[in-house]
Amino acid sequence: MNESLTIAFILLAMFCGILLSGALYHSFRQQIRDRHRAFHRKNFSEKYAEAIYRFLNAPVSERVTFPGIRQYGSRLLLAKISAGYASLIYGYDRRRMEQLIHDQHLDQYLIRRARRTHGIQRASAIRLLSLLPLKEKIADKTGQEFIDDHNRYVRLYALLLLLGHFPDRTIELLAAHPYRLGDFELSEVAMLLRNRFVPPDIWKPMLVSNDRNLILLGLGFIRFFQIDTAQERIIAISALPDPEIQLAALRTLAELHASLQDDRIADRIITQPSRVRKQLYLLLASEGYSLHALSALKTREKDKRLIRLMEQAVNSHKRSLNRNEAVNCQLS
Repeated sequence: MNESLTIAFILLAMFCGILLSGALYHSFRQQIRDRHRAFHRKNFSEKYAEAIYRFLNAPVSERVTFPGIRQYGSRLLLAKISAGYASLIYGYDRRRMEQLIHDQHLDQYLIRRARRTHGIQRASAIRLLSLLPLKEKIADKTGQEFIDDHNRYVRLYALLLLLGHFPDRTIELLAAHPYRLGDFELSEVAMLLRNRFVPPDIWKPMLVSNDRNLILLGLGFIRFFQIDTAQERIIAISALPDPEIQLAALRTLAELHASLQDDRIADRIITQPSRVRKQLYLLLASEGYSLHALSALKTREKDKRLIRLMEQAVNSHKRSLNRNEAVNCQLS
């Protein structure tokens, strides 16, 4: 019996030793692999960036070669560096970059990567494609292929891919998009359109549209560019039945520092649910509204807790500004 137990313990110890050795070996291999990839990125990043720079300044007939491009991860590294360049160049240089991407098959590489992955990895591949200048046919086909993906980030970057390559179709593409765009998606779209030099008055057709996404994006444009000529239209939008659009319109009016002495604005705010009124009061305080400017709301507000919240938020904002001013004075 004792001999059996001894043998069992010996076998268990051997088994644990084998498992430990395997884990240590795997950890060692992972460390070697990570070091190799870090060295590879550092070694080739500079070479690829220099090669792209030379290519953009070379005659049209000249071609460029990238060392180690067939190694694992090299093409993805080149795609990321190319995307960084693409965000900084326009006109002729952008067309040259488009040719480089086509010659090095970066577009096809990323499309294959998107097709064989899912979730965040697929979204990452589509995001890179949206940052690169592609042939219009490839951009349109790829964007349409992934625009209905079940992952919201894949859908977003597919939409950005289409908008980035076809900014003249902005209204058409957004109106045809069947999914609701949240604040993050709307801000990403607004940033892209700004970088693509879409006319600043593109918000005008958006605000007269019946499409929710277009209205919210138009309001986002107005907040982003601080366009103060659209106040009448925004007040009209705040009366629409969609609660999300109402809140976005009132937020926009607050960020434009619209006067609350306008009964239409004050009435719109005071008829919101208490949860929404609380959000708006905090926003108004953070935007620098004084208690005097908020007097039209105070006289209409029946909930004493929200009145106290309003007063506390304004006073807290004032104290914060005073502290910052004192710190700046000390530093100067």
